[in-house]
Amino acid sequence: MQLRTLLVGLGNGDKQYTATRHSLGRYALHELRAMLDMPAMRYDRTLGGTHSSLMIGGRQLTLYEARSFMNVCGPSIAKAVKRFEPDHLIVMHDDLDVAPGMLKYSKAGGTRGHNGLRSLDATLKSPRRELIRLGIGRPSSGSVADYVLSSLGHTEAGDFAYDAVTRQPGAALEQLWQVIQDAMASASAQKEAHAK
Repeated sequence: MQLRTLLVGLGNGDKQYTATRHSLGRYALHELRAMLDMPAMRYDRTLGGTHSSLMIGGRQLTLYEARSFMNVCGPSIAKAVKRFEPDHLIVMHDDLDVAPGMLKYSKAGGTRGHNGLRSLDATLKSPRRELIRLGIGRPSSGSVADYVLSSLGHTEAGDFAYDAVTRQPGAALEQLWQVIQDAMASASAQKEAHAK
């Protein structure tokens, strides 16, 4: 049975926030799409977001980003879940408690104060989602709000970037793709076991 995975990258939809720390989930989603040479993200007015899909090893991977602000992204993502009917939902988001350039995967977990996850969980009601927390670290001084809405540093962006010229991913992007593949393999095995 074919596994359908929906991979969501959280970020603010407004262009001025595209390359900020708070939109790292969305940034990583686009870099991953480039690395996998997936079709361009297409805007869907009904969903209020953009998406791209590809079959990988007999499994369907769909990338999705809401084009709304972070704190109201839930309804758009819920519409995507209804449309694509994934067996497997993974959400990538920025995390202050993970060091820059690092990531942490979990099969479950709370929002830990993240407004995008709060909006998603409130809309889905009983969320069955896995999380990939992308590290941005905490500021050494100043407000957290200013820090998360400031631009990604050169090193931070490079860790999750794909170089189209050399066709080389940053170390964090390469690790991210391995984590996603492992999560998809595990979900596929579970789906096959339940089908027997």
